[in-house]
Amino acid sequence: MEPIEEALKQHPFTADLHPHHLSKLARCCRITRVYTDNYIFRENQPANKFYLVRTGTVMLETERKEGSTASIQTIGAGKLLGCSWVFEPYTWRFDARALGPTEMIEFDADEVRTLFSEDHELGFQLLKRIIKTTFERLESTRFQLLDFYERGDVP
Repeated sequence: MEPIEEALKQHPFTADLHPHHLSKLARCCRITRVYTDNYIFRENQPANKFYLVRTGTVMLETERKEGSTASIQTIGAGKLLGCSWVFEPYTWRFDARALGPTEMIEFDADEVRTLFSEDHELGFQLLKRIIKTTFERLESTRFQLLDFYERGDVP
């Protein structure tokens, strides 16, 4: 098995995919490393990649009107980073910054979208995982908002 296929097999997001699907995905990705405080992507830039975090932690951030930065969420090892590549206009909604040395599997979004059209079962399996990730993040946001209102931090 190729090293990238082994990395995909070990990552929770892709671990239970059929070996044939892992092989197809392996042709669309590579291992990449980002150093502390480096940006992986920036808000409003083209979302032409997505990532599976292997090690390290990534902070999702957005710029406030007054110029300061607001932390949105941290994404750790074993998680998917970036869903903006799935739907047009394929533009990042946040900044993503490595909080420490981070290793990821980086996918070419155009190639994966092509796979979606060519292999509907693979597309279905990946979209199920993306939807699950999105649901988990919405749940987390809901609890953060409840905590925010319970503390009385509402302007």
